[in-house]
Amino acid sequence: MSSQHRASEHPSREVMYFFAHNTVLIGQTVVDFRPRLPELQLNRTSAIRATLFACLISIAALFVHPSTAMAEETTTVGEHDWTGVVDCESDFRWHVADPAGLHFGGLQFLTSTWLMYGGGEFAPRADKATPVQQVIVAERVVSGWNGVKGQGLKAWQCRGGIQPGVTTVPVEAPSDVALAASVAPEPTPAPEPVVEATVPEPTPAPAPVVADVESTDYSILSGDTLNRIASAAYQDTNKVADIVNLNPDKITDPDVIYAGDVIKLPGTSVQVAPPAPAPEPTPAETPAAAPALEVAASTAPVVNNGWVNPLHDSSYRCTSGFGPRWGTQHGGVDMALPIGNPVYAATSGYVKRAGATNGFGLAVVILGDDGMYTEYGHVDSVNVGLDTYVNAGDLIAYTGNRGQSTGPHLHFGVGTSFFGGHIDPEAYMADHGITLC
Repeated sequence: MSSQHRASEHPSREVMYFFAHNTVLIGQTVVDFRPRLPELQLNRTSAIRATLFACLISIAALFVHPSTAMAEETTTVGEHDWTGVVDCESDFRWHVADPAGLHFGGLQFLTSTWLMYGGGEFAPRADKATPVQQVIVAERVVSGWNGVKGQGLKAWQCRGGIQPGVTTVPVEAPSDVALAASVAPEPTPAPEPVVEATVPEPTPAPAPVVADVESTDYSILSGDTLNRIASAAYQDTNKVADIVNLNPDKITDPDVIYAGDVIKLPGTSVQVAPPAPAPEPTPAETPAAAPALEVAASTAPVVNNGWVNPLHDSSYRCTSGFGPRWGTQHGGVDMALPIGNPVYAATSGYVKRAGATNGFGLAVVILGDDGMYTEYGHVDSVNVGLDTYVNAGDLIAYTGNRGQSTGPHLHFGVGTSFFGGHIDPEAYMADHGITLC
Protein backbone atom coordinates (compact mmCIF):
# COMPACT_ATOMS: atom_id res chain seq x y z
CA MET A 1 0.00 0.00 0.00
CA SER A 2 1.47 3.34 -1.01
CA SER A 3 2.18 6.12 1.43
CA GLN A 4 -0.39 8.27 -0.41
CA HIS A 5 -3.07 5.66 0.18
CA ARG A 6 -2.16 5.36 3.86
CA ALA A 7 -2.55 9.13 4.31
CA SER A 8 -6.03 9.13 2.74
CA GLU A 9 -7.18 6.35 5.08
CA HIS A 10 -6.48 8.59 8.04
CA PRO A 11 -7.79 12.13 7.35
CA SER A 12 -6.68 13.28 10.76
CA ARG A 13 -3.10 12.62 9.64
CA GLU A 14 -3.30 14.50 6.33
CA VAL A 15 -1.81 17.63 7.90
CA MET A 16 0.97 15.50 9.40
CA TYR A 17 1.63 13.90 6.00
CA PHE A 18 1.83 17.31 4.25
CA PHE A 19 4.30 18.82 6.72
CA ALA A 20 6.39 15.63 6.73
CA HIS A 21 6.96 15.77 2.97
CA ASN A 22 7.12 19.50 2.15
CA THR A 23 8.74 22.81 2.92
CA VAL A 24 6.44 25.81 3.64
CA LEU A 25 6.91 29.55 2.90
CA ILE A 26 5.60 31.53 5.92
CA GLY A 27 5.95 35.32 5.60
CA GLN A 28 9.41 35.57 4.13
CA THR A 29 10.79 32.51 5.95
CA VAL A 30 11.10 28.99 4.51
CA VAL A 31 10.27 26.38 7.15
CA ASP A 32 11.37 22.77 6.50
CA PHE A 33 9.18 20.27 8.37
CA ARG A 34 10.60 17.14 6.64
CA PRO A 35 12.03 14.54 9.09
CA ARG A 36 15.79 14.22 9.33
CA LEU A 37 15.61 10.44 9.96
CA PRO A 38 14.33 8.22 7.13
CA GLU A 39 12.32 6.00 9.43
CA LEU A 40 10.68 8.85 11.47
CA GLN A 41 6.96 8.25 11.92
CA LEU A 42 4.75 11.20 12.98
CA ASN A 43 1.87 10.51 15.28
CA ARG A 44 -1.26 12.61 15.91
CA THR A 45 0.42 14.63 18.69
CA SER A 46 3.35 15.51 16.44
CA ALA A 47 0.99 16.75 13.72
CA ILE A 48 -0.86 19.03 16.15
CA ARG A 49 2.43 20.43 17.43
CA ALA A 50 3.65 21.09 13.90
CA THR A 51 0.42 22.87 12.98
CA LEU A 52 0.56 25.09 16.07
CA PHE A 53 4.21 25.90 15.36
CA ALA A 54 3.34 26.99 11.82
CA CYS A 55 0.52 29.24 13.09
CA LEU A 56 2.80 30.91 15.63
CA ILE A 57 5.40 31.67 12.96
CA SER A 58 2.70 33.20 10.71
CA ILE A 59 1.50 35.47 13.52
CA ALA A 60 5.06 36.52 14.36
CA ALA A 61 5.67 37.42 10.70
CA LEU A 62 2.99 40.11 10.90
CA PHE A 63 4.96 41.88 13.62
CA VAL A 64 8.33 41.35 11.99
CA HIS A 65 7.22 43.12 8.79
CA PRO A 66 5.76 46.58 9.59
CA SER A 67 4.63 46.96 5.98
CA THR A 68 1.57 44.92 6.88
CA ALA A 69 0.14 47.85 8.93
CA MET A 70 -1.18 51.03 7.33
CA ALA A 71 0.15 54.29 8.79
CA GLU A 72 -1.77 57.58 8.49
CA GLU A 73 -0.21 59.82 5.87
CA THR A 74 0.72 63.28 7.15
CA THR A 75 2.25 66.46 5.80
CA THR A 76 3.52 69.77 7.12
CA VAL A 77 1.86 73.09 6.31
CA GLY A 78 1.93 76.75 7.29
CA GLU A 79 4.41 79.12 8.83
CA HIS A 80 3.39 78.49 12.44
CA ASP A 81 2.72 75.53 14.72
CA TRP A 82 -1.06 75.31 15.28
CA THR A 83 -0.96 71.97 17.13
CA GLY A 84 -1.73 73.35 20.60
CA VAL A 85 -4.54 75.55 19.30
CA VAL A 86 -6.22 72.67 17.43
CA ASP A 87 -5.92 70.45 20.52
CA CYS A 88 -7.50 73.14 22.71
CA GLU A 89 -10.21 74.28 20.28
CA SER A 90 -11.44 70.91 18.96
CA ASP A 91 -9.38 68.02 20.38
CA PHE A 92 -7.94 67.46 16.87
CA ARG A 93 -11.40 66.98 15.36
CA TRP A 94 -10.89 68.76 12.04
CA HIS A 95 -14.49 68.28 10.89
CA VAL A 96 -16.37 69.15 14.06
CA ALA A 97 -19.17 71.74 14.18
CA ASP A 98 -20.29 73.81 17.16
CA PRO A 99 -23.79 72.61 18.21
CA ALA A 100 -24.86 76.25 18.24
CA GLY A 101 -23.90 76.56 14.56
CA LEU A 102 -21.32 79.32 15.02
CA HIS A 103 -17.84 77.75 15.01
CA PHE A 104 -16.53 75.10 12.63
CA GLY A 105 -13.48 72.94 11.96
CA GLY A 106 -10.33 72.12 13.88
CA LEU A 107 -9.62 75.80 14.59
CA GLN A 108 -13.30 76.68 15.23
CA PHE A 109 -13.66 79.35 12.54
CA LEU A 110 -16.62 81.70 12.44
CA THR A 111 -18.13 81.38 8.97
CA SER A 112 -17.77 85.12 8.40
CA THR A 113 -14.03 84.93 9.18
CA TRP A 114 -13.60 81.80 7.06
CA LEU A 115 -15.19 83.47 4.03
CA MET A 116 -13.52 86.86 4.51
CA TYR A 117 -10.05 85.28 4.31
CA GLY A 118 -10.81 83.24 1.20
CA GLY A 119 -11.96 79.95 2.72
CA GLY A 120 -14.82 79.89 0.23
CA GLU A 121 -12.39 78.80 -2.49
CA PHE A 122 -11.99 75.51 -0.58
CA ALA A 123 -15.36 74.88 1.06
CA PRO A 124 -18.43 76.83 2.24
CA ARG A 125 -17.47 76.16 5.88
CA ALA A 126 -14.26 75.25 7.68
CA ASP A 127 -15.48 71.81 8.80
CA LYS A 128 -16.02 70.88 5.15
CA ALA A 129 -12.38 71.65 4.26
CA THR A 130 -9.27 69.48 4.65
CA PRO A 131 -6.84 70.09 7.54
CA VAL A 132 -4.30 71.53 5.09
CA GLN A 133 -6.87 74.01 3.76
CA GLN A 134 -7.92 75.03 7.29
CA VAL A 135 -4.33 75.85 8.26
CA ILE A 136 -3.84 77.82 5.01
CA VAL A 137 -6.82 80.04 5.85
CA ALA A 138 -5.68 80.37 9.46
CA GLU A 139 -2.32 81.70 8.25
CA ARG A 140 -4.22 84.27 6.16
CA VAL A 141 -6.14 85.38 9.26
CA VAL A 142 -2.84 86.02 11.02
CA SER A 143 -0.98 87.73 8.14
CA GLY A 144 -3.80 89.21 6.04
CA TRP A 145 -5.08 88.26 2.63
CA ASN A 146 -6.27 89.95 -0.55
CA GLY A 147 -6.38 93.42 1.00
CA VAL A 148 -8.03 92.23 4.24
CA LYS A 149 -5.95 93.19 7.26
CA GLY A 150 -4.50 90.31 9.31
CA GLN A 151 -5.44 89.88 12.97
CA GLY A 152 -1.95 88.87 14.16
CA LEU A 153 -0.87 86.08 16.49
CA LYS A 154 -3.53 87.08 19.05
CA ALA A 155 -6.29 85.83 16.74
CA TRP A 156 -6.09 82.47 18.60
CA GLN A 157 -4.95 82.41 22.23
CA CYS A 158 -6.24 79.00 23.32
CA ARG A 159 -3.61 76.69 24.96
CA GLY A 160 -0.71 79.12 24.70
CA GLY A 161 -1.71 80.39 21.27
CA ILE A 162 0.11 80.08 17.96
CA GLN A 163 3.72 78.90 18.20
CA PRO A 164 6.72 79.18 15.82
CA GLY A 165 7.32 76.32 13.41
CA VAL A 166 5.10 74.32 11.08
CA THR A 167 2.04 72.13 11.63
CA THR A 168 1.82 68.40 10.94
CA VAL A 169 -1.67 67.45 9.71
CA PRO A 170 -3.28 64.35 8.19
CA VAL A 171 -3.50 64.25 4.39
CA GLU A 172 -7.04 64.12 3.05
CA ALA A 173 -8.43 64.34 -0.44
CA PRO A 174 -10.96 67.17 -0.85
CA SER A 175 -13.47 64.65 -2.16
CA ASP A 176 -13.35 62.80 1.17
CA VAL A 177 -14.26 65.84 3.23
CA ALA A 178 -17.99 65.70 2.65
CA LEU A 179 -18.07 62.17 4.11
CA ALA A 180 -16.17 63.32 7.23
CA ALA A 181 -18.25 66.46 7.89
CA SER A 182 -20.19 66.18 11.12
CA VAL A 183 -23.10 68.44 10.29
CA ALA A 184 -26.04 67.12 8.34
CA PRO A 185 -27.50 69.37 5.64
CA GLU A 186 -30.34 71.55 6.71
CA PRO A 187 -33.70 69.93 6.00
CA THR A 188 -35.70 71.37 3.14
CA PRO A 189 -38.79 73.05 4.54
CA ALA A 190 -41.99 71.22 3.74
CA PRO A 191 -44.18 72.95 1.15
CA GLU A 192 -47.08 74.87 2.55
CA PRO A 193 -50.46 73.19 2.12
CA VAL A 194 -52.47 74.43 -0.82
CA VAL A 195 -55.72 76.06 0.25
CA GLU A 196 -58.37 76.71 -2.32
CA ALA A 197 -59.13 80.40 -2.31
CA THR A 198 -62.60 81.76 -2.72
CA VAL A 199 -61.35 85.26 -3.56
CA PRO A 200 -59.68 86.42 -6.78
CA GLU A 201 -55.93 85.83 -6.98
CA PRO A 202 -53.80 88.95 -6.30
CA THR A 203 -52.20 90.70 -9.24
CA PRO A 204 -48.52 89.63 -9.56
CA ALA A 205 -46.03 92.24 -8.42
CA PRO A 206 -44.02 93.97 -11.15
CA ALA A 207 -40.65 92.41 -11.93
CA PRO A 208 -37.65 93.95 -10.14
CA VAL A 209 -35.81 96.70 -11.93
CA VAL A 210 -32.11 95.97 -12.44
CA ALA A 211 -29.95 99.02 -11.83
CA ASP A 212 -26.18 99.20 -12.34
CA VAL A 213 -24.69 100.98 -9.31
CA GLU A 214 -21.22 101.07 -7.75
CA SER A 215 -22.51 100.83 -4.19
CA THR A 216 -25.58 101.39 -2.09
CA ASP A 217 -26.05 102.49 1.51
CA TYR A 218 -27.37 100.07 4.11
CA SER A 219 -28.32 100.83 7.70
CA ILE A 220 -27.31 97.98 10.02
CA LEU A 221 -30.25 96.56 11.95
CA SER A 222 -30.32 95.02 15.41
CA GLY A 223 -29.17 91.40 15.19
CA ASP A 224 -27.47 91.81 11.79
CA THR A 225 -24.19 90.07 10.95
CA LEU A 226 -22.09 90.55 7.82
CA ASN A 227 -22.83 86.97 6.85
CA ARG A 228 -26.57 87.60 6.99
CA ILE A 229 -26.26 90.88 5.10
CA ALA A 230 -24.21 89.27 2.29
CA SER A 231 -26.63 86.35 2.04
CA ALA A 232 -29.64 88.65 1.81
CA ALA A 233 -28.11 91.16 -0.61
CA TYR A 234 -26.17 88.85 -2.95
CA GLN A 235 -27.11 85.27 -2.02
CA ASP A 236 -23.33 84.87 -1.71
CA THR A 237 -21.49 84.93 1.64
CA ASN A 238 -18.18 85.38 -0.19
CA LYS A 239 -19.19 89.04 -0.52
CA VAL A 240 -18.32 89.56 3.18
CA ALA A 241 -14.72 90.41 2.26
CA ASP A 242 -15.91 92.96 -0.32
CA ILE A 243 -18.15 94.65 2.25
CA VAL A 244 -15.27 94.89 4.75
CA ASN A 245 -12.90 96.33 2.15
CA LEU A 246 -15.44 98.98 1.13
CA ASN A 247 -16.00 100.14 4.74
CA PRO A 248 -12.56 100.43 6.43
CA ASP A 249 -13.77 103.31 8.61
CA LYS A 250 -16.83 101.42 9.88
CA ILE A 251 -15.66 97.79 10.03
CA THR A 252 -12.31 96.93 11.63
CA ASP A 253 -13.41 93.52 12.91
CA PRO A 254 -15.84 91.52 10.73
CA ASP A 255 -17.40 89.99 13.83
CA VAL A 256 -18.26 93.37 15.39
CA ILE A 257 -20.75 95.68 13.72
CA TYR A 258 -23.10 98.20 15.31
CA ALA A 259 -26.81 98.70 14.82
CA GLY A 260 -27.54 102.11 13.31
CA ASP A 261 -24.25 102.40 11.39
CA VAL A 262 -24.70 103.08 7.68
CA ILE A 263 -22.34 101.03 5.52
CA LYS A 264 -21.88 100.72 1.78
CA LEU A 265 -22.72 97.50 -0.03
CA PRO A 266 -20.60 96.91 -3.14
CA GLY A 267 -21.58 95.50 -6.49
CA THR A 268 -23.38 96.15 -9.73
CA SER A 269 -26.69 94.94 -11.10
CA VAL A 270 -28.43 95.43 -7.78
CA GLN A 271 -32.08 94.43 -7.97
CA VAL A 272 -34.30 97.21 -6.71
CA ALA A 273 -37.87 96.05 -6.23
CA PRO A 274 -40.55 98.63 -7.05
CA PRO A 275 -42.89 99.54 -4.20
CA ALA A 276 -45.66 97.02 -3.92
CA PRO A 277 -49.24 98.31 -3.91
CA ALA A 278 -50.79 98.54 -0.49
CA PRO A 279 -53.03 95.54 0.17
CA GLU A 280 -56.71 96.16 0.69
CA PRO A 281 -57.76 95.66 4.31
CA THR A 282 -59.82 92.56 5.05
CA PRO A 283 -61.91 91.77 8.14
CA ALA A 284 -59.30 89.18 9.21
CA GLU A 285 -56.40 91.65 9.10
CA THR A 286 -57.85 94.30 11.39
CA PRO A 287 -57.87 92.34 14.70
CA ALA A 288 -54.54 90.61 13.86
CA ALA A 289 -52.54 93.69 14.94
CA ALA A 290 -53.64 93.46 18.57
CA PRO A 291 -51.77 90.23 19.52
CA ALA A 292 -48.54 91.66 18.04
CA LEU A 293 -48.76 94.62 20.39
CA GLU A 294 -49.36 92.31 23.34
CA VAL A 295 -46.28 90.21 22.49
CA ALA A 296 -44.09 93.29 22.17
CA ALA A 297 -45.27 94.60 25.51
CA SER A 298 -44.68 91.24 27.24
CA THR A 299 -41.07 90.95 26.01
CA ALA A 300 -39.97 94.48 26.97
CA PRO A 301 -37.65 94.60 30.02
CA VAL A 302 -39.15 96.00 33.20
CA VAL A 303 -37.24 99.05 34.50
CA ASN A 304 -37.38 99.47 38.28
CA ASN A 305 -36.37 102.97 39.40
CA GLY A 306 -33.67 103.17 36.73
CA TRP A 307 -32.47 99.56 36.99
CA VAL A 308 -33.25 96.37 35.07
CA ASN A 309 -32.25 92.71 34.99
CA PRO A 310 -29.77 92.36 32.07
CA LEU A 311 -31.55 89.15 31.00
CA HIS A 312 -35.28 89.61 30.72
CA ASP A 313 -35.81 85.94 29.79
CA SER A 314 -36.67 84.30 33.12
CA SER A 315 -35.58 80.85 31.91
CA TYR A 316 -31.88 81.56 32.55
CA ARG A 317 -29.99 79.74 35.33
CA CYS A 318 -27.29 81.14 37.60
CA THR A 319 -24.44 78.64 37.27
CA SER A 320 -21.58 80.36 39.10
CA GLY A 321 -21.64 83.17 41.65
CA PHE A 322 -19.29 85.89 42.81
CA GLY A 323 -16.26 84.83 44.87
CA PRO A 324 -13.44 82.24 44.90
CA ARG A 325 -13.54 79.77 42.01
CA TRP A 326 -10.90 77.37 40.60
CA GLY A 327 -8.17 78.94 42.69
CA THR A 328 -8.93 82.53 41.69
CA GLN A 329 -11.57 85.22 42.23
CA HIS A 330 -14.66 85.15 40.02
CA GLY A 331 -15.63 88.80 39.61
CA GLY A 332 -19.26 88.34 38.62
CA VAL A 333 -22.21 86.00 38.26
CA ASP A 334 -22.71 83.61 35.33
CA MET A 335 -26.26 83.49 33.95
CA ALA A 336 -26.73 80.57 31.52
CA LEU A 337 -29.01 81.08 28.53
CA PRO A 338 -28.79 79.87 24.90
CA ILE A 339 -26.91 81.93 22.33
CA GLY A 340 -28.79 84.81 20.71
CA ASN A 341 -30.96 86.08 23.58
CA PRO A 342 -31.16 89.86 24.17
CA VAL A 343 -28.89 91.48 26.78
CA TYR A 344 -30.07 94.79 28.24
CA ALA A 345 -28.26 97.64 29.96
CA ALA A 346 -28.74 97.16 33.71
CA THR A 347 -28.52 100.93 34.25
CA SER A 348 -28.04 104.14 32.30
CA GLY A 349 -24.57 105.37 31.38
CA TYR A 350 -21.83 105.64 28.77
CA VAL A 351 -20.47 102.63 26.88
CA LYS A 352 -16.73 102.29 27.63
CA ARG A 353 -16.10 98.95 25.92
CA ALA A 354 -18.00 97.43 23.00
CA GLY A 355 -15.99 94.73 21.26
CA ALA A 356 -13.13 92.28 21.59
CA THR A 357 -11.94 91.63 25.15
CA ASN A 358 -9.38 89.13 26.46
CA GLY A 359 -11.04 86.23 28.25
CA PHE A 360 -14.56 87.38 27.35
CA GLY A 361 -14.17 87.22 23.57
CA LEU A 362 -16.65 90.08 23.15
CA ALA A 363 -17.89 92.30 25.96
CA VAL A 364 -19.75 95.53 26.77
CA VAL A 365 -18.81 97.75 29.73
CA ILE A 366 -21.02 100.65 30.84
CA LEU A 367 -19.95 103.46 33.20
CA GLY A 368 -23.20 104.08 35.04
CA ASP A 369 -24.55 107.44 36.16
CA ASP A 370 -23.72 106.39 39.74
CA GLY A 371 -20.02 105.95 38.87
CA MET A 372 -20.10 102.13 38.94
CA TYR A 373 -19.09 99.93 36.00
CA THR A 374 -21.30 97.06 34.80
CA GLU A 375 -19.75 94.31 32.66
CA TYR A 376 -21.48 92.03 30.14
CA GLY A 377 -19.09 89.30 28.95
CA HIS A 378 -18.97 86.36 26.49
CA VAL A 379 -21.65 87.98 24.29
CA ASP A 380 -22.11 86.73 20.74
CA SER A 381 -22.63 90.15 19.12
CA VAL A 382 -22.57 93.79 20.21
CA ASN A 383 -25.47 96.16 19.55
CA VAL A 384 -24.04 99.50 20.78
CA GLY A 385 -21.17 101.77 19.85
CA LEU A 386 -18.27 102.98 21.99
CA ASP A 387 -18.88 106.18 24.01
CA THR A 388 -22.59 106.18 23.24
CA TYR A 389 -25.11 106.85 26.01
CA VAL A 390 -27.62 104.11 26.80
CA ASN A 391 -30.65 104.03 29.06
CA ALA A 392 -31.54 101.24 31.45
CA GLY A 393 -33.33 98.55 29.45
CA ASP A 394 -31.70 99.40 26.08
CA LEU A 395 -30.67 96.41 23.99
CA ILE A 396 -26.85 96.30 24.03
CA ALA A 397 -25.85 92.76 22.98
CA TYR A 398 -26.89 89.13 22.51
CA THR A 399 -25.88 86.21 24.73
CA GLY A 400 -23.04 84.05 23.45
CA ASN A 401 -20.25 81.61 24.19
CA ARG A 402 -17.14 83.53 23.16
CA GLY A 403 -13.76 83.67 24.88
CA GLN A 404 -12.82 81.38 27.74
CA SER A 405 -16.33 80.12 28.31
CA THR A 406 -17.77 76.92 29.76
CA GLY A 407 -20.98 77.20 27.73
CA PRO A 408 -23.51 79.77 26.48
CA HIS A 409 -24.05 82.33 29.24
CA LEU A 410 -23.76 85.98 30.24
CA HIS A 411 -21.06 87.00 32.70
CA PHE A 412 -22.49 90.00 34.58
CA GLY A 413 -20.08 91.93 36.80
CA VAL A 414 -20.08 95.17 38.80
CA GLY A 415 -16.94 97.09 39.73
CA THR A 416 -15.66 100.42 40.97
CA SER A 417 -13.20 100.75 38.05
CA PHE A 418 -12.81 99.58 34.46
CA PHE A 419 -12.59 95.75 34.79
CA GLY A 420 -11.57 96.18 38.44
CA GLY A 421 -12.75 96.69 42.01
CA HIS A 422 -15.39 93.99 41.65
CA ILE A 423 -18.19 93.65 44.17
CA ASP A 424 -20.97 91.09 44.49
CA PRO A 425 -23.39 91.90 41.63
CA GLU A 426 -26.28 90.03 43.26
CA ALA A 427 -26.09 92.17 46.40
CA TYR A 428 -25.56 95.34 44.36
CA MET A 429 -28.59 94.72 42.15
CA ALA A 430 -30.71 93.63 45.15
CA ASP A 431 -30.02 97.04 46.72
CA HIS A 432 -31.69 98.52 43.64
CA GLY A 433 -34.70 96.19 43.73
CA ILE A 434 -33.48 93.67 41.11
CA THR A 435 -33.16 89.94 41.90
CA LEU A 436 -30.62 88.14 39.70
CA CYS A 437 -30.46 84.60 41.13
